[in-house]
Amino acid sequence: MEIFLWSLVLIVSLIVLVKSADWFTDNAEVIGLSFGIPAFIIGVTLVSIGTSLPELSTAIVAVLGGEPTIVAANVVGSNLFNIAIGIGIPVLIAGGMAVRRDLINLDIPLLAGVTLLGVFTLFDGSVSRVEGAILIIALVTYLAYTVYERGGKKEKGKGKRPKLTAKNVIMLLVGAAGVIIGSKFVIDSVLELSVIFSIPPSILSLTAIALGTSLPELVVAASAARKKQYEIALGGIVGSNVFNMTAVLGIPALITPLAVDEATLLLALPFMGGITLLYALSSISRKVHVWEGAMFVLVYVLFLSKLFVAL
Repeated sequence: MEIFLWSLVLIVSLIVLVKSADWFTDNAEVIGLSFGIPAFIIGVTLVSIGTSLPELSTAIVAVLGGEPTIVAANVVGSNLFNIAIGIGIPVLIAGGMAVRRDLINLDIPLLAGVTLLGVFTLFDGSVSRVEGAILIIALVTYLAYTVYERGGKKEKGKGKRPKLTAKNVIMLLVGAAGVIIGSKFVIDSVLELSVIFSIPPSILSLTAIALGTSLPELVVAASAARKKQYEIALGGIVGSNVFNMTAVLGIPALITPLAVDEATLLLALPFMGGITLLYALSSISRKVHVWEGAMFVLVYVLFLSKLFVAL
């Protein structure tokens, strides 16, 4: 009965967390546009921040709750899931996806660089406050460079501004509250389930939390793939992974140094680095083929088998 109760709490909390993040992001976008902030600037920042808000909120709650190992596990697990499943499944749905030149020239090299920085940061089994600050600087650099490179090519949002209403402000606050509450119960349920099953909380973070908090990216990518909007499908994953590796890892590290558990360090981190490299290499041909999408999914299945066999 206790297992069922806490499993239900975890599922409901993840739903509340993800939905609240959507409300927060959607209404923040309307508020930003109503104040005249260019649509492109909002898109570059809010798309990445909004889809990664569940990871960031659970990371901060975990650190404040004295469970810092959850943070690295969630980041690595989410980034692995995003590419292996978040790209693999949409590629299978679409029967292959074309990769635009600007994605190859800008986004994917930046993703590779940030991932390499993250691997080096985690490699010694900890993330210090100085390393956290470096990751935040990397995020600011990424956003600034993206805006600089693409700012002149995008519509600056000079059209009619949306009207700001009280509903937008209320839903923004409701979304923020839902993110905080959902994050707390996600962490509480993970800690309780880890005790019940006698497994480290980081293992659940690598799997259950990573899957739950990465569902928005998967849904957006799959929907975009069906509509043949391949840049949205692939670009959203890239932006989310960059934000995860920088802000979601860096901000909690500024609060307190983070420890990295053995499963994350020795198993999940190599898989994440490997799948990112495979994605970068597969994009060079300007198309991710069906067999490559299937390979991404099989890599994730292999990761899960290795993870649970090691328990």
